[in-house]
Amino acid sequence: MVEQTLRRADARPQFRVSKRGKKAAATEFTVYAPAFAEAQKDLYVKDTNPKGFIPMCMAENRTVGAEVEAEFRKVSKGGLDGPD
Repeated sequence: MVEQTLRRADARPQFRVSKRGKKAAATEFTVYAPAFAEAQKDLYVKDTNPKGFIPMCMAENRTVGAEVEAEFRKVSKGGLDGPD
């Protein structure tokens, strides 16, 4: 019984990818992917890395947009470098 299940699973892929997904996977992820990957190496942290990056190339997410905006406003109060 278990062997039959395994054979069926091998014969039929678990995950199916749409034509659009296959096309997207065959091309460069996005034009800003390299910059995003580079920014991940030097992320902003208020106390330990205030000169770090805050990558802004993210998908729009309307469910948390207000929270994200509030956090950026809190962080940038007085500028990212702090008060003058």
